[in-house]
Amino acid sequence: MGRPWTASRHLCLSYRDEDEYRTLLTINLLAALEQGERIIYLSGDVPVDVVHAWLRDTHQGIESLVARGQLLVRQGNGFCEVNGTPGDESVVDLLDRESAVAARAGYTGLRVSVTRTHLPRDDLLGWERLLQHEERFTRLLANGNPAGLTLTCQYDQHLVPEHHLGALRQAHPVALTAEEAARRQPLLRADALPGQRGLRLSGEINRSNLVELSAALESTFRGDDDIHLDLADLHYADVAAVRLLAQTARRLHDGRRFVLHCPGPIISAILRIYGWDRLPALLLSEGKEAEGKERACE
Repeated sequence: MGRPWTASRHLCLSYRDEDEYRTLLTINLLAALEQGERIIYLSGDVPVDVVHAWLRDTHQGIESLVARGQLLVRQGNGFCEVNGTPGDESVVDLLDRESAVAARAGYTGLRVSVTRTHLPRDDLLGWERLLQHEERFTRLLANGNPAGLTLTCQYDQHLVPEHHLGALRQAHPVALTAEEAARRQPLLRADALPGQRGLRLSGEINRSNLVELSAALESTFRGDDDIHLDLADLHYADVAAVRLLAQTARRLHDGRRFVLHCPGPIISAILRIYGWDRLPALLLSEGKEAEGKERACE
C-alpha cells in the first residue's frame, strides 16, 4: 500500500481556513503519536492556549503529553527564523540539539511543524531566501541531517501568492493541501470509547499495522469489564487483523465479553468462515457505541 506520506521527512502542507488548519494540527499530532515521536508545534499567529483547546477536541490526553514533554506548542515561527531571516546555521544547530534531546528521552524522532505566517509579502528577495531555505532543508533531511527529524511546513494559501506557493511546493518532496492530507491520514486510528471500556477504530487494519492494533487492544485489558470495539468507521480488515481480534476474545475469561459493534460484512464473513464467531466470549452487535449508548449502524 506504499509508504505513508506522514513518514516523509520534509513536507509542505497548505490550508485555506481555520477548519483546514485544525485538520492539519490533528494530523500532525496523530502522526507523531503513531510513530512514537516528540512533536514541537510552532503555531504562527495562533496562541498556545487556543491550540491546546483545539487539540482537546480530538485527543483526551493533551495535558499528559505536555507534562511529560512529548508535545511542545510555541507561538510564532521561532525555529526557522533567526533575527527575521530564515536559514541561519543556528537554526540547524538548534534542530540538531532538539533531535538529540528527543532521542535521549526515548522517542523515535522529532517532528517539528512550522506554521509560516511571517512572510516576505512584496519582497521578492525575501521569497527567494525562503525558497532557498526550504530547498536546503530538503537536501539536509534527504541526507539524514539532523538525525531523526521530520519537518512539516504549513502555509496559508491566502498569504502566499500562487506562483510563490507553487515554487515552495516543488521545493518539498511531499506537498499536499489540507484536503489531500485528510484523505491520506495514517491507516489506523484507535480512540477510547467515552464512558465505556474499549476503542473506536477507524481507517484500515492489515499486516502493516497489527503491532499498533495489538498495543491498543492491550490497553483495554485492565479491570474486569467487557471490552467493546466500535468498528462502524473501519473500512477494511484482512484475515490477519480479524485473527488478532479472535485471539483477543480467547484471552477473556470469567464471563467477560469481547463485543464487536457494527463489524460489517467483511469482518463478519471472515469470523464465520474460520469459525471464530462461535468463540464463547465474542459477541457481534449491530449497534454502534455512542457515549455509552447503543444506536443502529449506518
